Amino acid sequence: MAMLIVARLLSGVALGSALGTFTMYTVEVTTPKARNSLGGMAQMAIIFGIMLSQTSSLGLSRPPLWRLLFAFSGVLSVLNMALLYFCVESPKWLAMNGKLADARDSLQQLRRGTDCTAEFEQLTSSVMINNTSELATGANNGNSTKTSSVIDVMLGRTPDNLRHQLVVTIVVMASQQTSGISGVSFYSSTLFNSISKPSESDAFTIPTLAQILASVLAISGTLVMPLCMVLATYIGRRPLMIWSHTVMALCCVLISVGSIVGLNALTITMVFVYYAAFFVGPGPIPW
Repeated sequence: MAMLIVARLLSGVALGSALGTFTMYTVEVTTPKARNSLGGMAQMAIIFGIMLSQTSSLGLSRPPLWRLLFAFSGVLSVLNMALLYFCVESPKWLAMNGKLADARDSLQQLRRGTDCTAEFEQLTSSVMINNTSELATGANNGNSTKTSSVIDVMLGRTPDNLRHQLVVTIVVMASQQTSGISGVSFYSSTLFNSISKPSESDAFTIPTLAQILASVLAISGTLVMPLCMVLATYIGRRPLMIWSHTVMALCCVLISVGSIVGLNALTITMVFVYYAAFFVGPGPIPW
């Protein structure tokens, strides 16, 4: 048990680091036109992984086969590490560190078959402007080599006051994590099991009805994700966030009502609607 706890802790730290790096890398290597669709790939990868684990557990959750689920995760991690060696470095990061020749080569690899001269000039210009602003900020604060920190942004000590943008980003990301989706995702089997109230004999039958419903729930989230990418282009991010949060709040009320009065069909239906609403708005849009 101690080994499982330590492994879970390490995997959680690694996942958090990977998500932050992945979203930053995606923004820096994609074109502005493709950023809308590719920006949501982080959440798409998460829900696809949840779907894969839920569907795999239908046949592998009985002992001793459940160990294969952990082994499969390790295989995917090793494969991911091997494929990362074929990824090019971020052109923006290279330019920020003065490696302009490498930055141009990296950008050309990402834009094969096209002339990236104009994009490269725009990239270097933005980096130069940013460096000039940073130096000016450092000079005003008595340090010509200082770069802006999160504290500087919060206190409004940057050339462009980014405090409002930082607060909005923090609130949006916090609302994503505090919306209750983690409880629905990680405890969906327990939730459906408490609703369906299986008999004592059915409780030991694998896969159970609760496991099947949890797998269908994960599949539905994966199917809804592409819809968000399309709607975000034509409707906008803000309306999707408002409507999805409204639907999620209403679903939470109806889930509570259905659980109290014993309307199992209403409770299960609202769980599915809640899950779909999350992956239309607060799931992919903050990334």
